[in-house]
Amino acid sequence: MQLAVVVLFFVALEVGLRLAGLAPHAPDDDPYVGFSGALPLFVEEADGRMVTAPYKRNHFNVQSFPAEKPPGTTRIVCLGGSTTYGRPYADATSFAGWLRAWLPAAAPDRGWEVINAGGISYASYRVRVVLDELLQYDPDVVVLYTGHNEFLEERTYPGLADTPGWVLRLGALARRSALFGLLRELVADGSPPDGEAADAASGGLRDADGREVLSGEVSTLLDRSVGPAAYARDDALRDRVLEHYRLNLASMTAAARAAGAVVVLVAPASELVGCRPFKSEHSPGVDDGTAARIDALTSRPGDADRVQLLVAAAEEDPRNALAWYRAGEALLDAGRIPRARAALERARDEDIVPLRAPSPIRAVVEETAADHGARFVDAVALAERAAQELAGRAIPGPELFLDHVHMTPDGYRRVALAIWDELVAAGVVVPAPDWDEASRAAVDVRVLATLTTEDHVRALNRLASVLDWAGKSEEAETLTDRALAMGGGADAMSRWLKGNFHLERGELAEAVASYDRALAVDPGYGEAHANRAAALRELGRLDEALASAREAARLSPGEPGALFALAALLDESGRTDDARDAFHAVLRVDGDHADALNALGLLALREQDAEAAEGWFRRATEAAPDASRGHYNLGLLLARTRRGDEAEGSFRRALEAEPGHVAARLELAVLLLRSDRGPEAMAILDGLPDMVPEGPAGDAARARAAALLEEARSPR
Repeated sequence: MQLAVVVLFFVALEVGLRLAGLAPHAPDDDPYVGFSGALPLFVEEADGRMVTAPYKRNHFNVQSFPAEKPPGTTRIVCLGGSTTYGRPYADATSFAGWLRAWLPAAAPDRGWEVINAGGISYASYRVRVVLDELLQYDPDVVVLYTGHNEFLEERTYPGLADTPGWVLRLGALARRSALFGLLRELVADGSPPDGEAADAASGGLRDADGREVLSGEVSTLLDRSVGPAAYARDDALRDRVLEHYRLNLASMTAAARAAGAVVVLVAPASELVGCRPFKSEHSPGVDDGTAARIDALTSRPGDADRVQLLVAAAEEDPRNALAWYRAGEALLDAGRIPRARAALERARDEDIVPLRAPSPIRAVVEETAADHGARFVDAVALAERAAQELAGRAIPGPELFLDHVHMTPDGYRRVALAIWDELVAAGVVVPAPDWDEASRAAVDVRVLATLTTEDHVRALNRLASVLDWAGKSEEAETLTDRALAMGGGADAMSRWLKGNFHLERGELAEAVASYDRALAVDPGYGEAHANRAAALRELGRLDEALASAREAARLSPGEPGALFALAALLDESGRTDDARDAFHAVLRVDGDHADALNALGLLALREQDAEAAEGWFRRATEAAPDASRGHYNLGLLLARTRRGDEAEGSFRRALEAEPGHVAARLELAVLLLRSDRGPEAMAILDGLPDMVPEGPAGDAARARAAALLEEARSPR
């Protein structure tokens, strides 16, 4: 009874606030993240048309539509990530492009607008901001194809790890009340002017609602790191990301439905056959011997002859994505299709770098559609049917996908057909009596005829770049070879990418030759000049390397990487004054460039200016506190100036950033021995031989470690 009274009180209060004119909190407001510096996707031109803003065109297709929807026009808005964009091609063969081509021919009695608002690398929490903007323009249909990019950007969800999902959903519902809006207004009066505050617990930015503040544009983990190494298994974070996705999808669907739009939700599909996981880790508790045996077993593709061994390995190491993938390959080779599909799906779901939507995403999309009255398109089932039709197995592979998530033009056409069927079923589209398969096929021919050889080559190169960026160089090189064959070698990007693969393998002469071919096609290709310089440096041809580095820096005057590469080559060539000037040029572009700060510190040390060197190294540690180099350099300087306690702290911070930093371990061990802390030195040196690479430098490090261990064991 008391609970009922409380509920009635809050219901009455909510009704009263709304009658008083207080609007509820925006239904599309994200309870977990906000954005700094977010700019609108569309800007208005003098003729009253909205057009994609120039600053957004790196992530979005250029689109244009009248701000005021013309009478008799149906406006369809398609949102999502790069699959909605139409990658690796562009708008014309995206599913939005196919719909745009069919609609005027199928139903010419009215006007049609299809707006492709798919953003490259955009996750659902960014898509919802785009939707909020587009709902101002009276869309009749909203199509959402999102789910692959949820794990691309770093988010922390502090304090949410142990919160049940139903509590989070109840909180999100409460945020849409007028009462919450009133309380938020009252609290906001005492917040900082820009609505953001530093969160001492997480070290990140929080807005007035305590939400994590992300940059206005995408900044992915892979962009800011050495690749898949940035990812580690974190099941609690995965659960929070999936819950956030569920809330975003429900909120977007509710907002679009409230605006009067028909909503079509698409469960995102991905490639299983031929798509090796981006990163694998062994299951917790797997011992070193078992791990080594499974690594040896999974080091080559699976085949029917080893199917039992590989399935057993996957079951023994069930969190190992590569083990499941090899088992799936073997099961497929043995013709055991259902079990192969299950194994390959498990491989996708255990991938440490989840660039393909994991299995729960599909269920979330279907449940959200059912709960909120949206139309549902199951692109996963669609891809399975296409694979059966085209390849004789109901497991999606290269017959429909060009990489892990991006489709062929025919793949996007099939998704468009499934959306078309839902629009017809909803009464949005009423095809003319003479619209049939032959009519559609005639339109299809015209659409495909717009693609040139150059378009296909560009598409393959885009995919190769993405795969190489994500650490899958073998698959990337296969695509580059296809592009080279298709384009006859006349494409600069293909040659540049091929040079990169040669460089990664240490094939230096071949790399230089590929870069030369790229530059013969495009002499202004800055990246080719830069990588050519790197290859020539490894070959010991410093003068030629310098010439290429100068050209790369000239072509990219605002690019700190190109400027730093030139400065480093000048330093290596003994041109100290020129190198110093070049490192300062880097800092004029990027004042927190840690490598340039460290380099200036080393220059100062060579000139016996310890005070200046210390200043540069301290600035380097402030600019990159999680990088080992600055801490190590500072530690060396402090040790040489007999500040052992401070030096010890610097070496320990270097090891926190990079546990395998051999030199830091050796220097720390020396300091510990000097202060009669032999057992601590032995602990620091434990396992060091396994960290040291083969070769003369490694032999020297092992010898020094052995001498230090002997000293630590000797009685004092």
